[in-house]
Amino acid sequence: MANTDTDLRCYLTNAGIAAENNAIQLGRKLPIKEMVFGSGVLADGEDPSNQTTMISEQFKVPCAMITHSDNPTLLTFKGDIPVDVGGFNINEVAIRLEDGTIYGYARGTGDYKPTPEQGATESIRYVVDMYSTNVTVIECKVDLSNVYADYEDLETLKSESEQALNEHKEASDPHSQYCQLESMVGIISAFHTAGEKRGWIDANGGLLSRVTDKLLWDYAVSAKMVISQSHKSSAPIANAMKFGDGDGVSTFTLPNHYLGHFVRGAPVGVVHGETQDDAIRELSGSLFVYDDSPNAESGVFNSSEIRIGITPLGTPINGYRKRVEFNASNQVNTASENRPYTANLSIKIHRGWV
Repeated sequence: MANTDTDLRCYLTNAGIAAENNAIQLGRKLPIKEMVFGSGVLADGEDPSNQTTMISEQFKVPCAMITHSDNPTLLTFKGDIPVDVGGFNINEVAIRLEDGTIYGYARGTGDYKPTPEQGATESIRYVVDMYSTNVTVIECKVDLSNVYADYEDLETLKSESEQALNEHKEASDPHSQYCQLESMVGIISAFHTAGEKRGWIDANGGLLSRVTDKLLWDYAVSAKMVISQSHKSSAPIANAMKFGDGDGVSTFTLPNHYLGHFVRGAPVGVVHGETQDDAIRELSGSLFVYDDSPNAESGVFNSSEIRIGITPLGTPINGYRKRVEFNASNQVNTASENRPYTANLSIKIHRGWV
């Protein structure tokens, strides 16, 4: 065992300081490779920071490195001596760089590491703390399959994970890279399925609660698309795209996309959300009628001749008269309603929640 007065602190060596400065000048990281154990005894009068080699190296292991947010100059290194390695006293411990430079050096406690034949039943973990003002240039290159988490590591990880989770839960927008569900409120879309769909409701003028669907109600108000329910109900076709204010207190009604409207971007001169009356294209035609004239009609007009018997002054002769017909189908497609080409699907509006 080491003398109680023995200085067991780990010192940043002069060679380590030089390596840091060189890395800073070159804009590179300084790679930590391993923790080294030796049996050599450094005399009490010797300065550990002058060490460039181990006095009597016995074993080396990959090590883990930990930095500390509450102390930016502190570095903690951890290394494990396996159960099957031993037979020496640990009088010196060092942190070695990838190029072989002794970065940190400390006197050991002098503890003896037994072999399994000598009674060893478990591995031994060494934890070394040291300080540097250039922690940001240090990195640890290690095969993690040779480094194991201890109880302290697990407790630290548990605490950090719980803190991160709580901060995540309390954050107003923890996933700023994603579209939030509430940002979908008010989106209107067509679906091939006529059944229920989570988060969506048929845009058929139905009645909703301002409490349950507060997001959708707030959306309607902010869009300035709410009118009195009496006004909406009195002219359902003209006000189909508007929200109704329901009972004026706790309810509201949806726009109605099931009345035969088709939606387009509001053109210049048309108020946003306004319903335009139905209309058809301009129809035109001409008709010429005179005695014994041939058919002389065009456009929406057509005619047919009807032979009749005429008896002027008692002498029968054959005569003609024309029946004039107006038929829009002579010029455009017609149906029992005015409509564009229509695809009939389920139209739903998003509630901003599921």
